[in-house]
Amino acid sequence: MSKLESKVALVIGGVDGIGGAISESFVAEGAQVYATSRRGAGNRSQTKTGIPLRSDAT
Repeated sequence: MSKLESKVALVIGGVDGIGGAISESFVAEGAQVYATSRRGAGNRSQTKTGIPLRSDAT
């Protein structure tokens, strides 16, 4: 059983850069990840970072 199996994570800024790496590691540990970004999914695929969402957190 993975550390984050059956957990849900919302990673703000989680599509690129450090946030993208965090999203990928959470997915690898079994979490369902929702990764937000102002620019949308960018060049990341759903399978690598979970479900990309476009949002503005200002």
